[in-house]
Amino acid sequence: MNEYVEEKVKGPGIALLVVGILTLLANLVGLLFRLIGSIASIIDGISNGYGMEFWGPFLGSTGWQILLSIIGFFTSFVIIMAGSRLRSLRSPGLIYAGAILAALPCCSSWCCCVGLPIGVWVIVTMQDEQVKAAFTE
Repeated sequence: MNEYVEEKVKGPGIALLVVGILTLLANLVGLLFRLIGSIASIIDGISNGYGMEFWGPFLGSTGWQILLSIIGFFTSFVIIMAGSRLRSLRSPGLIYAGAILAALPCCSSWCCCVGLPIGVWVIVTMQDEQVKAAFTE
């Protein structure tokens, strides 16, 4: 790999790693707050033997939020792996997937203001002819 390509992918690779790590942390904090906030309701529902009139709406709101946090963990790991692979010039498909996930506001939680330009930056970097050639070596 030549120096031009190394310099070209260095910045976007690090930036994608940072977005992935920030997204992972945001999902972790969100999941912890959701779980801590719902512990009292769960204990109350179990101890009082509430039926579906309690658990249905509870799972309909809190359950979905927890599921979305778990999906956010998955997307965070994809973004982190994409940043790592960009630095080592491997797996262009994974890099494109990570860049797109970073750019989507629904996938990168509160990092969407940062994730969108970085995702675009990665995609533009991947379109460089010398970078494309480095993936085929």
